[in-house]
Amino acid sequence: MVAGVPHIVGRSTERAFVAAFVGARGPGVLEIVCDAGSGKSTLFESALAAEGPRFLIARPSGAEATLSLSTVGDLLSGLSARRLQRLPAPQRRLLGALLLLDEPSEPAPEPRALAVACLTALRQLADERPVVVAIDDFHWADPASASILAFVARRLPDASVRFLLTLRADQGARAFAPMVVDRVRAERLELAPLAQADVAEILDAQPGPPMTRSLVRRICERAAGNPFFALELARGLRASGPIPAAGDIPLPRSVRELLDRRLAALPARARRALLAVALLADRRTDVLAACGELTALEPAVAADVVRVEDGYVRFAHPLLAEAARAAASRTAQRQMHARLADVVGDGEARARHLALASVGRDRSIARVLDDVAARARRRGDLYAAAELGELALGMTPLGDSALAERQLRAGQAWRVTGQAARAGELAGAANDATADGPLRAAALRLLAAVAPDEPGALALCDRALYEARADPRLLVEVRGERANRLMALGRQDDAVAEARETVAAAEALGDRELLAAALAQFAWQSRLAGRPRRAELDRAVAMAPGSHVGWFGYSPTVCRAVCLVWDDSLDEARAILERVAHGARERGDEITLATALRHLAELECRAGRFVASETLALECLGLVAPETSALEDSAHHYLLASALAHRGCVDEARSHAREGARRSQKAGEQIYRVLHESIQGFLALSLGDAVAADRHLRPLWPTVTAMGFGEPSVWPVLPTAIEALIALGESDRAAVLLDDLERRGHALDSPWALSQAARCRGLMSTARGDPAQALSHFDSALREHARMPGAFERARTMVGQGVALRRLKRRRDARQTLTAARGIFEELGSPLWADRARGELSRIGGRAPSNGTLTATEQRVAALVAEGRSNKAAAAELCVSVRAVEANLTRIYAKLGLRSRAELARRLARHP
Repeated sequence: MVAGVPHIVGRSTERAFVAAFVGARGPGVLEIVCDAGSGKSTLFESALAAEGPRFLIARPSGAEATLSLSTVGDLLSGLSARRLQRLPAPQRRLLGALLLLDEPSEPAPEPRALAVACLTALRQLADERPVVVAIDDFHWADPASASILAFVARRLPDASVRFLLTLRADQGARAFAPMVVDRVRAERLELAPLAQADVAEILDAQPGPPMTRSLVRRICERAAGNPFFALELARGLRASGPIPAAGDIPLPRSVRELLDRRLAALPARARRALLAVALLADRRTDVLAACGELTALEPAVAADVVRVEDGYVRFAHPLLAEAARAAASRTAQRQMHARLADVVGDGEARARHLALASVGRDRSIARVLDDVAARARRRGDLYAAAELGELALGMTPLGDSALAERQLRAGQAWRVTGQAARAGELAGAANDATADGPLRAAALRLLAAVAPDEPGALALCDRALYEARADPRLLVEVRGERANRLMALGRQDDAVAEARETVAAAEALGDRELLAAALAQFAWQSRLAGRPRRAELDRAVAMAPGSHVGWFGYSPTVCRAVCLVWDDSLDEARAILERVAHGARERGDEITLATALRHLAELECRAGRFVASETLALECLGLVAPETSALEDSAHHYLLASALAHRGCVDEARSHAREGARRSQKAGEQIYRVLHESIQGFLALSLGDAVAADRHLRPLWPTVTAMGFGEPSVWPVLPTAIEALIALGESDRAAVLLDDLERRGHALDSPWALSQAARCRGLMSTARGDPAQALSHFDSALREHARMPGAFERARTMVGQGVALRRLKRRRDARQTLTAARGIFEELGSPLWADRARGELSRIGGRAPSNGTLTATEQRVAALVAEGRSNKAAAAELCVSVRAVEANLTRIYAKLGLRSRAELARRLARHP
């Protein structure tokens, strides 16, 4: 990123449009129009970084709107005394006085005389190079300046003077275009709201503790694509501390004042009508007419605070609804809720209004809310179920026998929607209020589900198991929870045994959906142990193909997709996981969403789509609050570290691996502790440091097998550990691990394991001085690679094959193989391994043929350098070292017969 230029999220089309306007020659006017806070000033500032034109810049404010000629003065403030001397004497004196360089003349100059002086100055500037008159917030320009600029623009039809202006849509102030449209081509760019993903990216980049995805989503919904509103809401939340899971997001003073100005000008009756609209979920005009508020909205419609479209009333911006609510007293809000409860027909809406109109707790309203929350759960609207459950709790009298059950139902809903902290509060309250039996078992189970550490979670499951002994269904649910906790603690044999018991208990219960979940979990746990249970998994999916029931988001469908990933059936698995993720987003099921995205990230890394894997891992990191699930947080750091390691981002990958290992230690879990260490080993090997790689990797596979795990592709430790041992000359120890890898690969019929084993056999044969035998092993590996997508591992095998060919003096074949491997690594964006292939190529004698064709990496480096990037900036963008950029430039110059960056830029301009 160029120093001083703001980083802009999104707006790529708008940026390109503005850049094209600024870079063009000839006259023109472009007005960028949007609501306050929507990003026009950021887009304006980015345009000023363009090279070529001379910018005359002004940024008027509301306080300066009455200061005559202040905007023109700002625009011309950069004119030097030497420049002024080139003007005719009368015009020089006028501009000198305007810029406070000379004493003002008496009497005051005629406006036309000053306008002519400005016209002459701009003509002279435009004769030298194109001029862009750039005014941010033109609506605050003083009238005298606006008139002068219009005069000038109409008289420069042939000069290269362009006007770039920003305007706030909500000001209703003058626009520039109508003043000059008869002489100059004027364009208008209206900025649409930012996409929610872009707003979320802006929020994620802010300093301070991370926010959960559910909270980010709520902020994005209320900001409606306005980045200023989103940032202010987030800052207000961070300043005020935690808010209730169902609570409104408070409006910070900065936003409140901005919105209040729009509402304050409306009559009191219109503001009351806006309160009715704000409190309604179903904002139909007939509902508002029934409560007598529709006609009172007319002033608000005229002021574009609300819009009436297709029989519905909509706020021009969602935060105007928040402002309308905040402006009313609690008494006024309760009274309006009571009125609305009499006119809305929907049971859920009426229950909400009754609850919010009530001053105290009401048992009958609580029952109604409980019923509508249950209906929301059944239709899959989990956010509504959580909020309605919270309202039901607020209406339930203290000491009511139904209170603990409602606490648990609301807690479970909050847990599924990503509010683990609130779920834990409610589960703890229910546990404290219950003596023993199934209700306490359910509370303990929910506490276990949100426990921050695995030993504590297992202890809670053990207690829940005892309390649930009289409730068969709850017993199944607790056993399923317990099996997963055993797995996380590295007790996989116990986890498989517990999953088997869960199946038996579910069979006896006769609940098909719960039995399907238990069967899927048993098959999945068995696969982790290296013992596939395909029949059980197929049966589970057939019994409940669309079920969302499972533990930690692992429904039968998700379990099947994960096993497909391990089978290297990536396209089929991707389609399933993307469908699951979409459905989870729609329902608000953040546990299933995190699970699906987590395995999609793993899948994309296997497929060699490392940037996509990184993006998914980053989204996963935002879905789970670290303080409520250290295990999942560690998993997401591992996925991110893995993607970054394959991309060669060494420092970042190590940072995430270390942070993830810290989270694993904090949680007391074992799985990702091992995986984070394996990433460190892979990085060391990628850098050619076999000693460091062995130090990280040597103890891992014995640890994995001692815990009862046996699926080698889930713990990709063996191939890297074997390669490090071969490099260190410890072929006997490497052979023991290699035999294990090969045996497990055949037992699972795993293309991944078998291809890795064959490659390691080839590396070992080469190290033992038998490159001819090595080639047969590499050929076997490539046949296995053909059974699986993803080119990264195939390219690793080709590097080994190229080395064996070189040792057999087959230089041409070796060069072709290593060049192909290097090309694959470069195309995948794996610079460390591309360097390894390049290093092996350099060991081949003779001169490599060159046809002047640049590799993919060389093309990217050339493009960045031709754009004017420094070596350091290009290295940062490509995530490689400066030395790698320099080496690429050397090859580029040699291939193209060039000697300088300027020649390269000219060459690419002619032949892009």
